[in-house]
Amino acid sequence: MPRVQATISLPYLLKLESGLYSAGQPGRDLEITGLNFLRDVRPHTMISITTDQPDTERRGEQSKLNARQADQLLSLTNRLLRCYRAITRDSTITELSRARASPFQLQIVSEWVSAAAWESELTYPADPPKILAKRTQTITNQVRTLLATGSEPEVAVLFLLDAERAVHEGRFREAVLFCWSTIDSRFNRKYDELVDAKLVDEWADARDFFKGVDFGLRKKMSAALYLVGGRLLSREPGDLWQRLSNSYNKRNGIIHRGESADEDDAHLALDIARKVVELMGAL
Repeated sequence: MPRVQATISLPYLLKLESGLYSAGQPGRDLEITGLNFLRDVRPHTMISITTDQPDTERRGEQSKLNARQADQLLSLTNRLLRCYRAITRDSTITELSRARASPFQLQIVSEWVSAAAWESELTYPADPPKILAKRTQTITNQVRTLLATGSEPEVAVLFLLDAERAVHEGRFREAVLFCWSTIDSRFNRKYDELVDAKLVDEWADARDFFKGVDFGLRKKMSAALYLVGGRLLSREPGDLWQRLSNSYNKRNGIIHRGESADEDDAHLALDIARKVVELMGAL
């Protein structure tokens, strides 16, 4: 059973003493090394974990094991960064995405080998927020038109842009909350319009009940949306309802229980927000 060390180099130098740091999980201690003396290299901190991997000669299986260990290292590193950020009050220290943490260096370490060679390097490609390709004249005309109305841009659009930037910068909890702000804003505005149109001659208090906070979001997104808009999110393809429910639970966990979020949570919330915006725009 090979003993494998995974290492990443942070894009900044943490004011921490070098050594082992317990992460509260057996066999998951972080090894922190600060480097601030190399010429032509800016000061930075290296972080490693060393674990036993199962024996395997299958290349695909080894890649999966390496990816799993890289994710373990990144998860613990981001927890460390949250602790460091809270204690130092340094807002410039943010969590890392897989791309920003790349490359992950992996090596077999052994007490019988004096200097182990790097075994492999795992790198994730960057996925920066996409900017729509528009001609200058088109942008100019649209900005002039919106500015002249005296109105603000739709808040859901701005929240979604904030979410995309937060994912890219490794602010995963913020990304989830921005996404759900997008969903709340876009869904509720369209849903309220549909309720008012469908129940235009109904008792005002009845309309207010269907739109009120006491009538929960999941009820609005399921049966109520079907009654007023003919669309049932729980029957959308691609397991949308289950993925939406998982993301909603993560959002509640962040708000009510102070839970953390990882890169996968952020990407899930972003996918759900984009889909809800698309669906509500089609109604």
